[in-house]
Amino acid sequence: MRVNRRVTLNDVARECGLAPSTVSNALANKSIVTPATKANVLKVARELGYRVSMTARALRTNRSGTIGLLASDIANSFYADILKQVEEVAWGKGISLFLGSTGFDDAKQSRYITSLIDKQIDGLILTSHSLRTTDRKLIKAHNIPVVCLNRYDRHLNADFVGVDNDRGVRLALEHLVSVGHRSIGFVTGPAVASAANERLDAYHAVLKEHGITRVDDSLVVLGEYTEVSGREAAQLLLRRTHPPTAIYCANDLMALGVMATAHELGLSIPADLSVMGFDDIDVAAHPLIGLSTISAPRGEMGRLAATMLIERVEGATDPQGEPIPFRHIRLAPTMVLRNTVAAPKKS
Repeated sequence: MRVNRRVTLNDVARECGLAPSTVSNALANKSIVTPATKANVLKVARELGYRVSMTARALRTNRSGTIGLLASDIANSFYADILKQVEEVAWGKGISLFLGSTGFDDAKQSRYITSLIDKQIDGLILTSHSLRTTDRKLIKAHNIPVVCLNRYDRHLNADFVGVDNDRGVRLALEHLVSVGHRSIGFVTGPAVASAANERLDAYHAVLKEHGITRVDDSLVVLGEYTEVSGREAAQLLLRRTHPPTAIYCANDLMALGVMATAHELGLSIPADLSVMGFDDIDVAAHPLIGLSTISAPRGEMGRLAATMLIERVEGATDPQGEPIPFRHIRLAPTMVLRNTVAAPKKS
C-alpha cells in the first residue's frame, strides 16, 4: 500500500538527475545555476507538488518569513484598515502574517507571544496597552524586532508609530469650546494605555488654556474603549445634578455608548448634549449616527508599522552602516464634523 508523504528536495533532485545542492540553489534563484537548469528544476518541482519546508528555510536563512500582529480587540473596526495595510505590505514582501486578538487579557497576550516566538516569527507588531515584565524579557531574549502601534512601551526597545494624541484632543476640545461649551465631560481609556494618558493630559491642558481652570474631576470617567463602558460612563455623567453639556470620548466605540444612553434618557443629540469621539471608525459616518470625531490615519499607521518592522527584520542600516536608530513617528489626525455637536442650550 502506498503511503502519502511530503515531497522532499531529494525527490526533486533525483527526478532531475541533479545534486540536492544544485536543486536548492535553483529554487533559491541563485546565479550559479544556469537559466535552463532553473527552468527544469521549477518544472519538475511543480509536477511533483514540491513545497519549500519553512522549517528548513528558517534553519538555513535564520528567517521564517512570518510576522505577528497582536491587537487588543479585533472586533473594533479601528483595526480593520490597520490590519489590511499590514497584510498588504507583508504579502508584497513574501511574508505571512499571524494575527491574534488578546481581548485586553494580559495572560492571553503572554500566551500569544510565547506561541508566536515558538513559531519562530521574524518580528512582532503590538497594539497592546502594556506588556508584562516576563513578556519583555522573552522578546529581548529571542531578539525579536518589535513595532509598537498606537501605544508604546517605554521599557521596550522598539519602533513606534501612532497618532498625535495631543493634537487630536486639542482639535476636538477647542471646537467644543468655540461653540460655547464650558462643562465638558471626558470618557478616558484604561490608565495603563499610553494613548489614554496622553489624551487625558491634553484634555486638562486645553481646558486650562481656555480659562476653565477648575475642572471637576468627576467629569472625567474611566472607560475601557468599549461601547458598554461608554454607556456606563454616560450614566454617571448625565445623572449628575449639573450634567455636562458636551462629552468627549477617547474612542468612537465609547462615544456610541454615550449616545445610546443619552437617547435612553430622553436627550436629543446635539440639541441637549454634544458628543465627540476619536478614531473615525466606519460606523461613525453612518447617516443615522453622524458622529463628529477625530480621524486617525489608520491605514497609513498600518503601512508604516509593517514597513518599519520589515526594515528592522532585514537589518536596515544608516548611511554609515550602523543599525538604524529606533524611530517614533506620530501622524497628524484631522477633525470630522458631522451631526453630534452644536452650541449648548442657553440656561
